[in-house]
Amino acid sequence: MKQLKMTLASLFMVLSFQGFANDCEDDNAAGAKAEMSIEKSDKDAVYRLIYLSTSEGIVSVSIYDERGTLLLTDRIRNVAGGFARPYNFSGLPSGEYTIQITDASGKTTKTLQYGEASSSETAGRQSELKVNVNALAESTRYELSVLGDRAQPVTVTIYDAQNNRIFSEQIDEPGNFRKVYDLSKVRASGGAFEVTHAGSVFQQPIR
Repeated sequence: MKQLKMTLASLFMVLSFQGFANDCEDDNAAGAKAEMSIEKSDKDAVYRLIYLSTSEGIVSVSIYDERGTLLLTDRIRNVAGGFARPYNFSGLPSGEYTIQITDASGKTTKTLQYGEASSSETAGRQSELKVNVNALAESTRYELSVLGDRAQPVTVTIYDAQNNRIFSEQIDEPGNFRKVYDLSKVRASGGAFEVTHAGSVFQQPIR
C-alpha cells in the first residue's frame, strides 16, 4: 500500500510538471508578436499585405481611411508561417489608409499612402522649405541656401533690379544645398533670387 501511494504521488508530480510545461509553451506561443508589412504590387492601386507568425488561428484584417472609418474587415485562417494577401484600393480617394491586424498576440497596425498626397500635406511640406541669401565680404558674391525635406528638383533664377532674368539653373540633387554665386559681371543689386519648388515660389532680395 505504501509503495502504491508513492507511485501515485510520483505520477501526480510528473503530470503536474508536464501540465506546467505545456502552459509555458502555450504562453510563449501566444506572446510571440506577429510581423506584418505592406508592399506595393506591380498593378496600380493594389497593395500586398504580408503577415508572418508561427501561431495558427483566426486573423482579422481591418482597413480604415484617414478619418478612421472602417472600410473592410477580412477574417483569415492562418497556418503556421503566415500568409500574403492583395488588397485593391481602386475607386477609393487618395489619402492615408490604415491596415490593422488582430490575432492572438494582440493588434498590429501599418499605414500606407494611396494616390496623390492631399493638398494640405503638400502645402505643409512646401512650407518647410527655407530659402536664404547672404552677401559675402566681396559684396558681389552671394551664398544661396535652400533647406528642407525635398525630393523634387528646384529651379534657381536670378533677376536684376529691372526684373530681367540674368541667370537660371535647375538643382536636381535632393535635400539641402548651398551654393555661392558670383555676380560681379552683372548689376544684381536691387534684384532677387527666386527658388521654385513643387509649384511654390520663394524670393529673396539681393542687397
